[in-house]
Amino acid sequence: MAGTVDLLLRCYTGLETREGMLGLHPALPAELGQVRFQISYRNHGILVDLAPTTMVLHLQARAVPPIRVCVDDKTTTMHAGHAYRFTLAAQAAPRASARVSLISREAAPQSVQ
Repeated sequence: MAGTVDLLLRCYTGLETREGMLGLHPALPAELGQVRFQISYRNHGILVDLAPTTMVLHLQARAVPPIRVCVDDKTTTMHAGHAYRFTLAAQAAPRASARVSLISREAAPQSVQ
């Protein structure tokens, strides 16, 4: 069973941490439809919704510093309490870049000391 979780988290999402950044390189087979899971990275609770053509990262509202996240080759700074949608490059065009947009914002994040 642990191998199944590892396959989903590392292989289908391309999840890695490198150079102080959370990296995701999703390649979810269309047959799986969608996966949803939660991870913790640098004290951020992150809910990941992944489908073959989109990925949404929901960061819980917490008093923590922003984090850098790279999806495919698109790097962005993400703040607690926000949700970010990535339109993923088509499987047939692996060199294309993901597009990111802020889709929602919870109450303003608390100040970070």
